[in-house]
Amino acid sequence: MKILVVGHFSETSKSNIVRYFPQEWNVVIVPPGEEMLHHMEDCHVLIPEHIKVDHSLLSIAKTLKLVQTGAGFDNVDVPACTELGIWVANAAGVNAQGVAEHVMALILSYYKNIPFLDTFMKNKMDENHLEYMGSELEGKTIGIISLGAIGKKVAAFCKAFDMNVLAYARNANVQSDGFVTMTDFDTLVSTSDIISVHIPLNQQTRQLINKAVFKKMKDTTLFINTSPAGL
Repeated sequence: MKILVVGHFSETSKSNIVRYFPQEWNVVIVPPGEEMLHHMEDCHVLIPEHIKVDHSLLSIAKTLKLVQTGAGFDNVDVPACTELGIWVANAAGVNAQGVAEHVMALILSYYKNIPFLDTFMKNKMDENHLEYMGSELEGKTIGIISLGAIGKKVAAFCKAFDMNVLAYARNANVQSDGFVTMTDFDTLVSTSDIISVHIPLNQQTRQLINKAVFKKMKDTTLFINTSPAGL
């Protein structure tokens, strides 16, 4: 079994990746480029990072059976894989905890002025010129766009900070926890103090957040997007 992992990894990361596979498997980890194309010819599983898996790339892969992505499929031409009889799988929720924690770090950094205060202290600036406004999260409203694995973790974290949690889901059948208020997209955008986006990128969601949407937000809204930039 030959596994081809494509991406930019440190030597430590490469060692950590390899040890999760059976020792008898051939695990090759290379950056995008000519070397990757050489290994595409006889690999059985492709794990792509920072490359587009399209028809031209797949045409080289004579023995490929599976493309294993991370949380989403936006870098893989799924119809092309289907046409060639190649399975595509993602690891839904694999990064949910990390992304949700990152969202909270961004929120706290903003409202507590952490980057500014860090720079202030390191530069030993005059305290007489220290002018800033901090703010508490209690009572603020966060609007979460898409209530999947990541969105639900962000909602739970925000509940712990006594925040009001709104959520919008394209799928009307999505079930929320009791402390989350489901609402429509426009209401969420226009009333939230913080908006956090966790929706997959596809043809229906591309450029979902456009100029018109930003105009509907409050002037003070903090907008956080940890989903693909194409949104």
